[in-house]
Amino acid sequence: MDSAIERLKALAASPATPLPALDRRILAETGLLVVIEPELDPAQAAIEAELGPLVEAGNFAAVAVAFDRLFDARTLCGNGYRGYRVAQSILMSPIEMAADDGDVAAGAIALKAYRRWWMRDRTDPAAAAIYARGLVTDYFPHRENAEHSEKALIAALRTNCREARRVLAYAGPNGRKHWLWRQADFTVTFAAWSCGIEDEDLLRPSFLAVQKLDPHEFSIYDDRAVHLLPQWGGSLAAVDRLARSAADRTRAQFGDLLYARVYDNVLDFQDPETTKVDPERLLAAFGEWYRRFPSQALANRYAAHAHTFGDIATLRLLFRTAIREIQPEHWFDNEQPIAAWRAAIKKRAGKI
Repeated sequence: MDSAIERLKALAASPATPLPALDRRILAETGLLVVIEPELDPAQAAIEAELGPLVEAGNFAAVAVAFDRLFDARTLCGNGYRGYRVAQSILMSPIEMAADDGDVAAGAIALKAYRRWWMRDRTDPAAAAIYARGLVTDYFPHRENAEHSEKALIAALRTNCREARRVLAYAGPNGRKHWLWRQADFTVTFAAWSCGIEDEDLLRPSFLAVQKLDPHEFSIYDDRAVHLLPQWGGSLAAVDRLARSAADRTRAQFGDLLYARVYDNVLDFQDPETTKVDPERLLAAFGEWYRRFPSQALANRYAAHAHTFGDIATLRLLFRTAIREIQPEHWFDNEQPIAAWRAAIKKRAGKI
């Protein structure tokens, strides 16, 4: 049997098929439609519908009030995300959309809006946190074009990190018990370490401080897993310790879900056989994740891992009982859904 890495390499080496043609092939073989922009989780959609217009109007303070309300409630959306995490994403959306689009002008406008909010009360932990995070987002408002050298971009990031530290310091006394401030400190600490102006030893206590405020919030583990990868100076042993400790700490509410969550992020960056992942535990944890927070997105991702690790029984079960549409973004390669389908039907005379 091919190894997990051999299966992934074979998929990567396949010629890319234009997406419309691939959509038709997937439908012809599986009878499943390809969905590029799936509907949001209803609870998440409701929060976005409530708070999105406030951000568009520049009323960040009102969104921050809603954040506090959602944080106190600690409710979970249907996909397992905290409601307050959705509010934070909405607050960050102007700068992050500008970064994704490479829109320098829009990024500069967003950053100025955050700064105006912060300047109204420099001790406001929410305003300080969002402005500080905006400063270290993957976008530098003073760069003239995309041709700046890496050296210039690092210098720009150092400048922004120092400014972000100054901003957070103003709100420090109020911020140390505020999730937005702690999460911004975590983000800025990593950015400052990555450009060489802060010590690596600050990363772990910064993570532990935000984890202590709410150990059941998914995104902090997503970020920490990436920070611990070897390409950032970490190690796969440290990643494995994180996966196990995260699962242990949240077991009462989530079972082994966080083991799957951490490695799901890591396997986007690392070949499976270079890691310390336990495939049996990973797939069992994915099963638990899906049972707790079922969605088409998660069913697709679960199937992608089942195919990668050669778990045909799970793959067959997912196609038979769970997957109703193909969402390509959750597979490791655009061709993988067809390969997985063929593997699933191979042992049953053409039927699932």
